[in-house]
Formats: sequence, C-alpha cells, structure tokens
Amino acid sequence: MRKFLAALFILFALLVNISFASVKYDYNDAQESLKYLSQFIKVSPDIAIITGSGLGSVADVIENKIIIDTQNIPNWPQSTAPGHEGKIILGQISGKNIILLQGRLHYYEGHSMKAVIFPTRVLKLMGVKNLIITNAAGAINKNFKVGDIIAIRDHINFLPNPLMTKDLT
Repeated sequence: MRKFLAALFILFALLVNISFASVKYDYNDAQESLKYLSQFIKVSPDIAIITGSGLGSVADVIENKIIIDTQNIPNWPQSTAPGHEGKIILGQISGKNIILLQGRLHYYEGHSMKAVIFPTRVLKLMGVKNLIITNAAGAINKNFKVGDIIAIRDHINFLPNPLMTKDLT
C-alpha cells in the first residue's frame, strides 16, 4: 500500500508540474527581483528565515518591520498553500538583521523546481549566508511530539532534485 501511495504521489506531482507565464527564473529574473527588493533593504540581512505551515507568526517578534507583499516583486512566484502569506518582512531580532519569507512555494502547487528555489536564489544574490527553513514534517519516531524542533539532515526525495540547476553566482 505504501508503494502504491508513493507512486500515486509522484504521478500527481508530475501531472501538476505546469509552466507559469514566461518567467524562466534565471539570473536576469533574479537580478530584477533583487533590484526591486533593494529599495527596501538598508542593511544586508544576517539571517534569512523561510517559514512553513504554522510558523508565520515568527514575524510577530521582528522589530522595525518593513513588510513587502510578494505580489509586487517582479518575477516572484506566488504560493497558493493555505497559511503561506506571501509576505517578506525585513527587520531585526535580538539585534540581528533578518529577512523573513512568510510562506514558500511547493512543487505540488504546480510550480517548476526553478520557481520553487527562486526565492532562495534571490536571497543568495542578496548576500545572505545563513538560512533557516521551517516546515511541518511527519516522523515515525514515537519519541517526537508535536512542536518539537528537529534538525533534518536528509530526507527521501521522490521529486526532481531542485539542486540540479545552473549556479547563479
């Protein structure tokens, strides 16, 4: 039954992989997005945080907030997942300059892998060296409880590898 469900998931993921508009999510597109964001960024962020389901409230602790709607950023792909706000918040936490992406993209939403990794690539071009990505993950370890913080070192990937693209730097 597990093999059947895994195969069904892969088939679904492949079927929903549709192309969006004419954006290629290449270096030029990333530079255009960065140019737009640069008008709001006064100091290079020390840390980037991309929040997943249920953790968008991390934004509540950011001081001196500047909130950017991702719909206004050229070439920026939009998330359709519930609870993924589509906002970028600039500010500080404990004196560190933060850029928080409130919500992210998913392959199962129909985005290409290039679109899914596009925001991360823009962060890299911005000079971000520290990235925290959160998510809601299931586990088979019965010692884990809801809300536990876990460092994931590896995972099983049934989807195309997002790392197999041309380096932007």
